[in-house]
Amino acid sequence: GLPTHYYPEPPDPKAIGGLSAGVQAFLDAIPIRVVHGGDSAHYTPSTDTVTLPPPQAFHSIEAYFSTRCHELGHNAVTRIMPHGFR
Repeated sequence: GLPTHYYPEPPDPKAIGGLSAGVQAFLDAIPIRVVHGGDSAHYTPSTDTVTLPPPQAFHSIEAYFSTRCHELGHNAVTRIMPHGFR
């Protein structure tokens, strides 16, 4: 029963695909090993590795990319802010 502006049109799947390809290329250029498996997402400083569940385990590709970027943020703390800021 809300006004129509609260119900936006769903995004065009072609636009999402193009965006996903660009995001994937960006993430692939970051020099860190990404391992897919298990049911949790985490960054391991001792091995400089991001571990993620397989992309199919997420409810959307956007959720997968968001989680991957979040974990890469932990890596950035190690690489560009190595003074204990976490």
